[in-house]
Amino acid sequence: MSTIDVAADATPEQRGWMLRALVAAHTDGPRLIRLGPGRWDLGTAFALVRGTTTLRGAGRELTQIVGRGENHSATACMVEAAGDDVVLEDLTIRWEGGRGAQSQAVGYGSPNAPSGARLTLRRCTIIGGMFALYSWPGQANSILAEDCTIRAARFPVCAGNSSGARGQFVELVRCPIECDSTLHDTGRQPGTKSDIYRIAYGIYARGGRVRAVDCAFIIKGDREMAAVLGVGIPEDAAPQTRVELVRPRFDLWGNGAGRVAEFESLQPPATIEVVAA
Repeated sequence: MSTIDVAADATPEQRGWMLRALVAAHTDGPRLIRLGPGRWDLGTAFALVRGTTTLRGAGRELTQIVGRGENHSATACMVEAAGDDVVLEDLTIRWEGGRGAQSQAVGYGSPNAPSGARLTLRRCTIIGGMFALYSWPGQANSILAEDCTIRAARFPVCAGNSSGARGQFVELVRCPIECDSTLHDTGRQPGTKSDIYRIAYGIYARGGRVRAVDCAFIIKGDREMAAVLGVGIPEDAAPQTRVELVRPRFDLWGNGAGRVAEFESLQPPATIEVVAA
């Protein structure tokens, strides 16, 4: 494995440019990119991570990748993992943009990623706008997150999409999953299809399989919210969608929201299984 050490001795914007160039470069073999302490500012662009790449920071409190993206566009995803085997370790990835329906911190499984590819996150903090960790409908792709804090305003973890293949697998281990609707204005439009913005889910599963082990769900809704749910499978989910919760812990705050529930499936063939032991 080749190793590239990148010191944080430039401006945050220059570091962000260097980071985008490094991770997007094609590579013939595995590589480790080590980021020093500091702020790595992607601006309104996004980082496309290719190949078999490990991106390692100096600690989640020390190395922070930040960005703003663009409203309602593909660049609203700050970090897109598109390699065969991408690992993100010991860093924070934080969305700092304004309102926007596609404000994602980390995305995986897009057409840029090969079938069967894998994204692993360890000891990271992922903070998004509308979404934090978004698994797109890639064919047989998988995400493993261990000891990560995942936080967003509406959907910290989103698996699947309303169209395309939905064969992905997402596993979360010892991850606090936090949702606070007051953190980010997503442009609610009551009375339209955009009413989805008035629902807060810890895990929003529209396809594939999701397994959460020893995860805490801390969900806070405001009085304009129609519902606050720890885990939800919506009506348009694929029938084979499955969520397994092993020893979950729920801390849900309605603050005047219309409905508060630990989990709910609106797609009858889909399943949510809770394992206490």
